[in-house]
Amino acid sequence: MLTRRIILALGSVAGMGAITPAFAQEGPSGTVFIEQTQIGLIIGASWGKGTLKFAGRTHQFKLKGLGVGELGIATIQADGEVYGLKRIQDFPGSYAQAQMSATAGFAHTRAGVRLSNRAGVRLHLRARRQGLQLTLGGDGIIIEMA
Repeated sequence: MLTRRIILALGSVAGMGAITPAFAQEGPSGTVFIEQTQIGLIIGASWGKGTLKFAGRTHQFKLKGLGVGELGIATIQADGEVYGLKRIQDFPGSYAQAQMSATAGFAHTRAGVRLSNRAGVRLHLRARRQGLQLTLGGDGIIIEMA
């Protein structure tokens, strides 16, 4: 329960609003898989591609991003769930980071990354990185349908 409270607080601090219990209970609208490369020296840039499985179809997309406080180079593969997607037209757009993992005492929760756009679409991603990269600031990505 302590971990859940910390995660909820992180969502509020990030300016994206609290992550309500309804988010945790809502079933996913679809799934997503992303392959991304990130390079950074203070200002970071990223680019990549992905697939969205939604309403029985697979949709291709590409992404680009910008981060602050990054140093290094890494390749990332991420997969996860999409929430709040009702129409494919709501998927593309700018996504801002809502939360990353949190540490509570000696327990480290691997919550992943939560991104959301203005249309109310939320991505919950679990990433696997290769390379060396340090990130101290916030991130955002832009998704465009391929």
